Amino acid sequence: MRHLLLSKADLPASSWVGPRRALPFAALAGVCVVAALSPAGDSEGQVLCPYRLATGGWCPGCGGTRAIRSMVRTDLTQALSLNPWAVLVMAQAVVVTGWIAAAPQTALSFWQRHKDVVLVGNIAVAVSIWAVRIWSGAIPTPF
Repeated sequence: MRHLLLSKADLPASSWVGPRRALPFAALAGVCVVAALSPAGDSEGQVLCPYRLATGGWCPGCGGTRAIRSMVRTDLTQALSLNPWAVLVMAQAVVVTGWIAAAPQTALSFWQRHKDVVLVGNIAVAVSIWAVRIWSGAIPTPF
C-alpha cells in the first residue's frame, strides 16, 4: 500500500503498465490466503492485542483476523458477529484493489485529494461500532 501514499510525480502512469497492474490483486489474494490458512478459528487462541492484554477489553480491531477468515470462507454472518468493521474494511479493500488495477491514476488522484476524509471516516466508524458492541454487551468491557 506504500504506493497510495506517494504523489503523482512519484508514480508516473507508465509505472502501472503491464504486470504491475496485477500487484493489488496479488496482495489482496495473499491476505485472503493467509487468513484462510491461519490457525485462528472460532476459538480465541493466544491473545496478541496489546490493548486487550492491558485492559481485558476488546479494541476496535479485535476479532478482525477471525472475521476475515470467516469472510474468505463465505460465512458473512460469523464475520459480522466477530468484527463488523473488518467486513467494511475488506469490502473497501476489494473495491480499492479493483479501482487501482483498472484506473491507477484516477485512484491515486482520488486518494491524494480525499485520504484524510477516508481515514477519519474509517476511524469514526470503527470507534462507533466498537462503542455499540461494548454498550450492547457483545464484547468484553475494558477494565
